[in-house]
Amino acid sequence: MGKGWRAKLKKCTAILLVGLITYIASYCFLSLRGQYCFEQSGRLRWNYALSASDMIEWRPPCMYYHHYLDIYGKEAVREDDMGIIFSPLLRLDRRFVHKTRKVLDEEETLGRKKGQARFQCAQKTGPVPNKTGMIGQGREE
Repeated sequence: MGKGWRAKLKKCTAILLVGLITYIASYCFLSLRGQYCFEQSGRLRWNYALSASDMIEWRPPCMYYHHYLDIYGKEAVREDDMGIIFSPLLRLDRRFVHKTRKVLDEEETLGRKKGQARFQCAQKTGPVPNKTGMIGQGREE
């Protein structure tokens, strides 16, 4: 009874090891064909809460997995099936090999100090067109 259990354990271990090697090798193959793409972190927002593309993130082909802050400041994820399957390796890859790069800095771009409010709120009158015809916030001056 002891030998049969050990044989099953060895077979199970071998299958798991081959599966793990195949998983890592397939991600490495896909990662070789990847590229950097613009993404929104959710930390830099234009008027009316539209997020700006403020970073460049590594993306292997056939998969999408992206962490961002939603409009309420909570962390959220956009992903597809391949992104979910390879998310552990993709996160390790982005942390140690293909690092995410910031394109725009929130404080420098908006000209504010750290700790100030993230969102700009419209005044009571709501959005009004300015002299150029663009929609602005609050009253026209």
